[in-house]
Amino acid sequence: MGKSADNKLEKRAREILQRPYSRILISQDQGFTAEILEFPGCFAEGDSADDANANLEAAAASWIIACLDMGKPIPDPLVDYEGSGKFALRLPRSLYGRAAKAAARDRVSLNQFITHAVAEKLGAATAAVQQPGLSPGQQTRARTSLLAGSDPG
Repeated sequence: MGKSADNKLEKRAREILQRPYSRILISQDQGFTAEILEFPGCFAEGDSADDANANLEAAAASWIIACLDMGKPIPDPLVDYEGSGKFALRLPRSLYGRAAKAAARDRVSLNQFITHAVAEKLGAATAAVQQPGLSPGQQTRARTSLLAGSDPG
């Protein structure tokens, strides 16, 4: 493949990576691991969170270029859906009370607590933001913001 075609694929990969893909960052004993959930097998490691994220962007670009080269489709971001993200939920009073107390104990809103509980059940938040020193509430807020596609900062 020529240099012009390579440049076009790299540009297309950078454009695709601007979409809201689900990136997760996991603190390990030695360094960090990062991955994009929608890209099977696409992950990277680094000594710091910034290193892992930079390495992930490079790995993801290569992953996309390989898919485009082979004519394979690029998965859509998990957050690209038509729903509003809102729904009415009726809980038995006893369950509501337990959930409200647990949310207060974690110092998060009931909405954040329920979002985290659903994400854990679906397996989306089990690996997100495991950093030593974060309180349970801070971990819940970080996971919730990652799942929503916003910066947990």
